[in-house]
Amino acid sequence: MKFINFFVLACICLCSTGCATILRGKTQTITLQTNPPGARCDLLREGRIVGTIENTPGAITIEKTKHDMSVVCKKAGYMESSNFAESGSEGATFGNIIAGGLIGWGIDSASGADNKYPEVLTVNLTPDTNSKQQPERASKTPVAPRRSEVSRKLATLEQLRKDGSITDEEYKKKRAQIIDGL
Repeated sequence: MKFINFFVLACICLCSTGCATILRGKTQTITLQTNPPGARCDLLREGRIVGTIENTPGAITIEKTKHDMSVVCKKAGYMESSNFAESGSEGATFGNIIAGGLIGWGIDSASGADNKYPEVLTVNLTPDTNSKQQPERASKTPVAPRRSEVSRKLATLEQLRKDGSITDEEYKKKRAQIIDGL
């Protein structure tokens, strides 16, 4: 009888804890870098700031949840830029479903421990050409240098999109700004 009581108690203890909660915890440290460095970045979840890094690169510990985050960075002389941090599944969750069943998974899910964000996030900043805007000159301004500058900007922008540093939406918005500036 004592063995059965011990076995039942052991099962209750094992099933009432979440593997991801125990192994990975409810918080996570994210390293944030910008290109160029020295930006101020806010991490937003559901429209609220959950953390700020005053001067990149830097690291911040945040509470894990099922909600994705946006990272918005600002630096003088550069356009405001952002990146997306998707909340994925923590690997220990799957072991928990097998070993702990629904109770363990429920504990992990309620605490946020079954989620994780990318460990490193990079935000590429684009120079703000409007902040350095020179007065328009009449027809004395050579056209060729202007075209090569626009071509260079578009090529850089395309490379950032291919590298995954900016989203297609950011690419389209910035490309339209460059072309509208012609």
